[in-house]
Amino acid sequence: VLPRPDDAHRCLVDMKSAEPQLKAWYRAQGLDESEWSAEMVAADFTDAFTHFPVAQQELQQCVSPAGDGLHVYVFVALFFGHKCAPLVMCRLSALLTRILQGMYWQAELQLGTYIDDPLFLLQGASRRRTRNVSLAILTLGALGLQIAWEKGARGPALTWIGVHFTLRWPEGQLLLSVPDKLRLEVLGKLDKWKNAGMVPLAELRTLTGKLTWAAGIYKRAKWAVAMLYATIAGHEADLRTGEEEDRRTRRSDQRPKAHLVPVKRFELARQWLAALFKADALVTRRPLWTSDPTLMVITDASPQGCGGLLLVRASPRSNWTPVHAYQYDIEAADATLLGFELGSHR
Repeated sequence: VLPRPDDAHRCLVDMKSAEPQLKAWYRAQGLDESEWSAEMVAADFTDAFTHFPVAQQELQQCVSPAGDGLHVYVFVALFFGHKCAPLVMCRLSALLTRILQGMYWQAELQLGTYIDDPLFLLQGASRRRTRNVSLAILTLGALGLQIAWEKGARGPALTWIGVHFTLRWPEGQLLLSVPDKLRLEVLGKLDKWKNAGMVPLAELRTLTGKLTWAAGIYKRAKWAVAMLYATIAGHEADLRTGEEEDRRTRRSDQRPKAHLVPVKRFELARQWLAALFKADALVTRRPLWTSDPTLMVITDASPQGCGGLLLVRASPRSNWTPVHAYQYDIEAADATLLGFELGSHR
C-alpha cells in the first residue's frame, strides 16, 4: 500500500490535540519549554534490502553470470532485483517502527515508514526534540541499520516519498504540494501534447501514473485523472475487440496506430490539468485543529442551487435547528445563464 499524505496529517492532528497535555507534563517534570515547536525528520536506510542474508538453500536462485563465460556472481543478500525484497523489507520496517514508537509518548514523537524511508514527527522544546531524534538514530545504529545521511532532512519543511510538506505549527496548518521537479515535468508533457494529434500510449500511461500520485495531494484533480484512465481503458478495449483494426482499414493512412491515442479523447482533462499545474503557490492546506461544527448550510436539491437552510446547534451532541431559510428570486437573465426555461422550476 502506497503511503498517503493523509497518514502524516492524521498523526500531526493527534499530536496537536495532545499539545496541552504534553506542556502540562513538561511543567510537572520541570523541563525547559524554550523554542517550543514541531518538526519533521526524513531519512533513508543505506542499502536497505542487503540487511537480509539469503538462506543457504536459496543461494542457487541468486546466481548471475559474471560476463566472462567462466565465473558467476552469487548474491548472498537480498537485492533490488528480487521480487520478494520490498515485501520482506516492509516486514523489517514494521518491526523497527513498532520498536521505536514504543520508546516514546505519541504526543512527543510519531513515526511512519515506507519500505526504507522513515518519517519522524516531533513536538516539544528544541532540546528535547534533538534528544528524541538522537535516541532513535542511535537505536537504529545499535540494531545494525545505517542511515544515508546525504538523503536526510530535518525541519518544518521537507520532501518525503514525493510529497513536499510544510508545517506551520503555531498556525495549526500543514501545507502539501508536489516537488517543483515533478510539477514542471508534468506541465511540460501536457503543454507538449497541446498541438499533437496523437500521443504514445506508453507515455500516457506513465503520465497518468504520476498524476494519480499528484491527485492524492490535489483532490480536485481526481476527475481529470479518471478521464485519463478512461481513455486508456477505452483504447485497450478497442484493441481487444478489433475496433481499432476496423478504423485502420477505413483510413486512407493504413499504417497501424495501435500504440497511439488521439489527444481529443482527453483534451478537456489536459487543458484543466495544464491550467492547474501553472498556478502559483499550488498547495493544499490541511488544518491541524480539530473542532466540531456548530453551523451548517444545506442548499436545495436543484442543480441551480437557488435556495438553502441555515442550521445551528449548541454542542456536538445537540440536534441541528433551522434558523433561516433563504430563497433566491430567479430572473430572466439568471434562467438564460443557467440554461433553463424561466418558470419551469418551482
